[in-house]
Parts: sequence; structure tokens; C-alpha cells
Amino acid sequence: MWLVFAVTHEVIMRWLARQKEGRSTPTWQDLAGHRTGLDVLAQGIPDNVQLVSHSWGTGAIFDRKRHRIHAAIPSLNRRDLATVWTACHELWHPTQTGPFWNKVFALLRLGEWVWIFDVMFIGSRDFLRFSRGSTEFATLMAVLGGISYFWGDFLPEFDAVIHTPDSFARNGFIWSDSDTAKSWIDYQIKIGVINYLGNTLILTTAFTLLVVMLNRVVII
Repeated sequence: MWLVFAVTHEVIMRWLARQKEGRSTPTWQDLAGHRTGLDVLAQGIPDNVQLVSHSWGTGAIFDRKRHRIHAAIPSLNRRDLATVWTACHELWHPTQTGPFWNKVFALLRLGEWVWIFDVMFIGSRDFLRFSRGSTEFATLMAVLGGISYFWGDFLPEFDAVIHTPDSFARNGFIWSDSDTAKSWIDYQIKIGVINYLGNTLILTTAFTLLVVMLNRVVII
């Protein structure tokens, strides 16, 4: 199942990449003056979030636990639209606060803890003399943990993808051609949602199947 998700995701992303080749890039202006993606992150980052730059990797990632945005200097020290768009996407994540998002991130942590508990349960059930019905219980827990983790991981990225245009405007960028821009934005949102959906499915399936396989291998 994991392999099917991974291969399907790769095929879809390659197909979308080929579609991208025929699309025109809209013209845009930086009202604050020719900033790189790294400049955008540095100037648009909230006061309670720290920017940490690295000389390795690509793009940027928001570390919610430590209130940091980790940015890769080589890939973000450019002024092209795709780089700036990536920076604006990442700057949306610190805005995901409030009761709703607290519940979403609680789902993510719950999924992780359910998997950890499940592995501990599998490892100790022989010692504790649980019945063979515990195999089905452990499998159910692994699946429920996967469902919880999936929504906790995917929803923040989905929200950031569909609100990147708002972040783009909020950080001082405007479009010169609204029609071309709309088509480009719609494509970016579509490919972003598919990409994050695929990545989350692959990650969730891998961890869930790992626990399920462990459950089947460790026989009472």
C-alpha cells in the first residue's frame, strides 16, 4: 500500500511538472524593493518567531514547538517568483493560532502518542499475558493513530497553501497582470494541495504499516 501511494504520488507530480512547462509566469512587483526569499522571511517574520538560516537543504520549514523558521540560504537567496512564493507560504504558518488550530495540532500529537503506546503495548503484551484478541486491538490503535496524525499534519499545510496568495499580498507584492496571475495561482494551489496530500499519505501510511507489521511479527 505504501509503495502504491509513493509511486502514484511521484507519477502525478511528474505529470503536473510537465504541465507547468507550458504555463507563462505572471509579472509581479515588490513594493519593498527587490527582496530575495530570505529577505521576505526576515522582514515578514512575527516578533515571537526566530529565523534560523542554514547553508544546507532547500526551502524553509516552520518549527512550531520552538517558534522558529528554518531557512535554507542557497535555495531562498533568490528573487524569482517561486522562491518568494515559498517564503510567503512559510510565513502563513505562524498565523495558525487559536482554539481550532490548537485542536488540530493536538490531533498530530495524539497520533504520535497512540503509535508510541501501541508499540509499547505490542512489546509488553506477552509479558502481561494478554489474549490473542489484543492483535486486533493493536491494529485498530495503529489505524486510529494514523487517521489522527494525517489530519493534524495535512490541515496546516492545506491552510497555508490556499492562503499563500493572501500572505503574498500582505508581504508587499502585487501582480501586474491579474488574469495571468489568477491562472498561475490556481495552478500553484492545485499542485501544492496534491503535493502535501501525497506526502502526508505516504508518511502516515509508512508509520501505520510499520506498527501493524510489528504487531503481526511479535506473536503472543
